[in-house]
Amino acid sequence: MVSSSRQGWRSVFKDVTQKWDVMTVEEQEKELSLLEEWTERVLEEWSDMHEACMTLRERQQQSSVLEKYPPYVSKGTALYDLEMFQEAAMQFDRELKMQPHMHHPLLHLYAIFANLYGGQRERCKEHCVYVLTTSVDRLVRYFTYMALGTLYMQEGEVEEALTSYEHASKLTFHPDVMYNLGMAYFLQHQYALAIPCFVEVIKDGEEDVDALYFLGCALCESGYVEEGCAKWLEAIQLCPPEKVLLTIGAKLEWYGFHQAAVHCFEQLLQSRQLRHLAKHGIAWNLALQDEREKAIHMMKELIAVPQIREDVRLSIEFLAHCWNDGNLRELAASIERG
Repeated sequence: MVSSSRQGWRSVFKDVTQKWDVMTVEEQEKELSLLEEWTERVLEEWSDMHEACMTLRERQQQSSVLEKYPPYVSKGTALYDLEMFQEAAMQFDRELKMQPHMHHPLLHLYAIFANLYGGQRERCKEHCVYVLTTSVDRLVRYFTYMALGTLYMQEGEVEEALTSYEHASKLTFHPDVMYNLGMAYFLQHQYALAIPCFVEVIKDGEEDVDALYFLGCALCESGYVEEGCAKWLEAIQLCPPEKVLLTIGAKLEWYGFHQAAVHCFEQLLQSRQLRHLAKHGIAWNLALQDEREKAIHMMKELIAVPQIREDVRLSIEFLAHCWNDGNLRELAASIERG
């Protein structure tokens, strides 16, 4: 995570350095403030390095959660590995009937997940109920509760999913269960409970874009806006998918971090699908910082793009009202006339 932060900082620093001599003092101050904020976060990460490395060392020394079981190989597992889940589920049912009193400890788990991924929800539930009724093995029960929680989430039964994930979290610690538990709390609007779950995922050494994004959302919803936006900036540095970048840019804009939003949208300018939306986002955030000339110049270039023409017109119309600018009113009217 530290190297990612440093790389993101250097990229922005290089860009600012190249433009430094042609920037106004106000622009220089804004860019420098952003770089200083990033520097503080990098220093904080360095202070946590020893603890993070020790955590990873402990995890390395632990055996894989399923290594204590002998491997299970069958026709069903071959189908499962090929992601032919419905066929695998039927095959696992045959294998269970062939050896009713000598079940391999992983066979029921294979059956559970094959039915889950294959869309056989009722059959998946039946297997889960059977395992939870008959097995006392902590890890088997853990994975069963995880599967059951995922199934409930797919069905929109968040409260039931939350109960399953809570049971799983009591059996063994793993970033997956903490993330799922955090999401269940988040969807229930229990942000104070979601926050420590997402924090645990990140503490565990996971460079998890989704965990950082939802941690930022939960913090903002709880009133910790600056801390939440800082988590979104960390997520940006991990090169998230384009649509996540677009969403983070919009969130930063909403909470008034306009320069950070500009940097977020700038990363999308090379996207064939989203570059026009990104350019509109940059122009809009420049306008919100009262950089009028740059903002209107960019918006005028976007008028020719049919997909966002109406959005650009509405932006210009709104700015004309805010700035009491007659020229912009006429421009908006001319766009509407076509």
